[in-house]
Amino acid sequence: MNRIRLPLAAAVLAVAAAASTPASAAGLSVDAQVRAGAVSRPARVLFSCTQNGGAMSTGVLSVELQLADAAALGRVFPLDDFEGPSAPTTKSVTLRSLAGREAAFMPSGWWDERMFHLAVNGALRNDAPKLKALADVVASLGLVPSSLVWDQASTKPNGPRLTAEARISPEDAQRLLAAVKPCLDTARRR
Repeated sequence: MNRIRLPLAAAVLAVAAAASTPASAAGLSVDAQVRAGAVSRPARVLFSCTQNGGAMSTGVLSVELQLADAAALGRVFPLDDFEGPSAPTTKSVTLRSLAGREAAFMPSGWWDERMFHLAVNGALRNDAPKLKALADVVASLGLVPSSLVWDQASTKPNGPRLTAEARISPEDAQRLLAAVKPCLDTARRR
């Protein structure tokens, strides 16, 4: 498997964003359960919001699936096909809330020392349709009880889907909406 630890461009952008907006990132991580075929593992879903930090740093609303036991999942689901900015996949992920909101996005993935990450983002500038669609799904998680389903098609013919579910408690729903409020507010103004 070709496992580029973190694409250089993404690393540079992440460092630049962190350096320019250290106090503006907010987020919430919740437990999830992920399944691909007969393999089921615990995972995490990270919801985050970073703010615009001047001309060189664009904020994003992000939903990230963190797969700590990716080796087991990678045996039945082609995680590497989602890695990096030039990933060969054209398969979108559908994010669906218990409140009935859903939208499809092109995910991007990367490996780090501990896990595989799949993420979808809506930029706060120049990406209004994507930002609005993601914000609509995330905002609906405030309607309790709630859950988020990550439904990812395989790149392999007849391959199993990667499906994760994160249940959102009433307390987490309040924390989530507070953490991503600036991004939701920006999306509403677009």
